[in-house]
Formats: sequence, structure tokens, C-alpha cells
Amino acid sequence: MRIYQDRLLDSLMRVLDALEGEMSMKQMGIIMILYMAGTAAFGVLAVIVIHGLGWQWL
Repeated sequence: MRIYQDRLLDSLMRVLDALEGEMSMKQMGIIMILYMAGTAAFGVLAVIVIHGLGWQWL
């Protein structure tokens, strides 16, 4: 568990370092793609859950 936390923290720090400096167009593009993919995945999951369980549980 500790190794996983350290790796997570390390990758988070790397992302923060990338955001701190001047971002290249490539970095911006990658972040946009990741953001859009995450949003799309969340949307699909929400639709599946709502259709599967109905509105009553909300």
C-alpha cells in the first residue's frame, strides 16, 4: 500500500510540476483529451446507472 501511495504522490507532483511551468501545446492537448475522456466516462456511467436503477434511488 505504501509503494502505491508513494507512486501516486510522485505522479501527482510530476503533474503539478508540469502545470507550474509553461505548458506546451502537446501537454495542453494531452490534458484536454484526458479531461474529455474522464467526462465522457462519467457521463456514460451516469446514464447506465440511472437507466439500470431508475430515478427512485436518487
